[in-house]
Amino acid sequence: MYGYEVTACEPDSSRRHLAEQHGVHNVLPSVPVADSAYLGQVGLGIECSGHKQAALDLCSIVRTRGEVFLVGVPWVPRSEMLAQKLLHAVFYNYVGLHSGWEGRMPPNPQIHSAYHHFGMALDWLAAGKIRV
Repeated sequence: MYGYEVTACEPDSSRRHLAEQHGVHNVLPSVPVADSAYLGQVGLGIECSGHKQAALDLCSIVRTRGEVFLVGVPWVPRSEMLAQKLLHAVFYNYVGLHSGWEGRMPPNPQIHSAYHHFGMALDWLAAGKIRV
């Protein structure tokens, strides 16, 4: 929609099914790191689980100067993966790696602020322009 092709990655089959029921047409069980259709073609990845491997996988498939937002909080260690692997992918793929984005919303939002953009997105949802 709006010129963006969206792919969701969800390991839990019931949550994949739920996403599909709500209009997400391309839902995969994991980040497609070996699929040439995605490798180097992704402009933005949003990691919501807090899992290091998912962050590494996104950093590995985004295009040069692509961006990855870390929204999920890694409350507990889920692997023995070293940070070096993630940092290597960030460095060699020129990835913009961002975290804590909700803290960047200004207290007095104006046009072009994150707050304003979230409001626009909510308006689009309410108008039925975006199905989630």
